[in-house]
Amino acid sequence: MMYVRKLRRLLPGLNSKHNLSLTRSPLRGRSYLGGHGITRLGYEDNIEPGDGWGTPVRIYPPRDRSLHCSVPKRIRQAFTEARICLRSKAPTAAAIMCRKTLEGVCSEHGVKSGTLAAQLKKLKENGVIEGRLFEWAEALRTIGNEAAHGVEFVVSPEDAQDTLEFTEALIEYVFTYRDKIESFKKRRAKASSPSDKEHTL
Repeated sequence: MMYVRKLRRLLPGLNSKHNLSLTRSPLRGRSYLGGHGITRLGYEDNIEPGDGWGTPVRIYPPRDRSLHCSVPKRIRQAFTEARICLRSKAPTAAAIMCRKTLEGVCSEHGVKSGTLAAQLKKLKENGVIEGRLFEWAEALRTIGNEAAHGVEFVVSPEDAQDTLEFTEALIEYVFTYRDKIESFKKRRAKASSPSDKEHTL
């Protein structure tokens, strides 16, 4: 009963209509909670019962969302390490790895010299990040600096989680959405060019 109450706190959307099973990975030896007949997963109020005991869907612990394939490998590796640190209850280490991820973002855009603060300003000047994202990056840099250089400084799990989420949002914007909108604008410009219009007449 104790475990049932704990699961309901972790996954409030679950109820008596859901069929659950506990499975063990033969490769890693880890246990996972599977939901059978679950038709939709997401936020806690979006877990809906389906029919019977179909193929189980992993519902706990939740999977990390994968970064887009357009994100450079070393950026993905640094960010993945930040996630691992947080899962391992090392929030201060997670904040440091987020800072390292930020350094990698600067490096991938050819900004490698100077302090990280100066590099972020250069990214803004070059149009890689805009005002609000620059503020996020500065906040990430600050907490990363405090975590890396202050032995007495401890990052709370909540702050580390926020740091991870802000870092992920910045990565997605810089390497995914920004590139997509630029490609979209180029296609639109090409489609509306005079030479194309002449061919369509």
